[in-house]
Amino acid sequence: MMNACGETWSPDKNPEYYSHELPELFLARKDLCKKYDMVVVDEGQDLLNTTYLKCLDALINGGLTEGYWSIFFDPNQNLFNSKSELDTLLPQLRKVAASYNLSVNCRNTKQIANANTLMTNIPQVSRIKASGPNVEYFRYSSLHEELSLVIELLQKLKAYGINSGDIVLMSAYTIENPRCCLSYGKLPPEVGKIKTDGFMWQAKKDELRFSTISSFKGLEAKIVILLDVDAFSDNQHRLMHYVAISRACAALYVFYDALAEDERQLMLAAAYPKLVQ
Repeated sequence: MMNACGETWSPDKNPEYYSHELPELFLARKDLCKKYDMVVVDEGQDLLNTTYLKCLDALINGGLTEGYWSIFFDPNQNLFNSKSELDTLLPQLRKVAASYNLSVNCRNTKQIANANTLMTNIPQVSRIKASGPNVEYFRYSSLHEELSLVIELLQKLKAYGINSGDIVLMSAYTIENPRCCLSYGKLPPEVGKIKTDGFMWQAKKDELRFSTISSFKGLEAKIVILLDVDAFSDNQHRLMHYVAISRACAALYVFYDALAEDERQLMLAAAYPKLVQ
């Protein structure tokens, strides 16, 4: 998500302000707010909770019950709100609005969509329009080794003539976090300059974007390099991986901890029947 200055932010950086303080300030003065004939909400799973729906209701002529609105959402990208609250609110919204399911995946290749299922055990829609290169996996025994493997991959992509600006490095951890391999050393200048802020949906040819998974939600990139995968089966990791992998349009590279290999194999076995054929 972006604020008005183009800075990257997400509700997990200041949860109290975005989840309580700001909505409460708005609702206290909702009688002064402008009402709209139509409200369109993207990334709706981030706003599908009781407090935010009260704010949306105040913005719409006729409210949610009688007004005109559209909410586009993916429950598998629900990183910031509780699943139980989402499960409670969706049936209520469906009583006052038509509901449609996405039937075609226009962003990911078949290979990327299947990789998502294999890592998350979350089925993908059955119709996928594009095919592409196989997803590549890199197993590391230490974060220092991971960094070396990442540099080697970036140099390889550079040699193939791929612009750094088409690549996004993504991790569950910030670049300063000691659980992120990029905190252990600098990338060689020839692979691109690291870009960590500003408008993350665009980059210059020599800019190599780095983002946390939660901050890149809603965006996309031709090539995604998913770093620092240290677990597979718990629900939080599954949802984070789903978000990260589904950002990739053309190619995907995954770096995972060797200690999580057994867990990964169990996920692969469970997910295999759900693959897109």
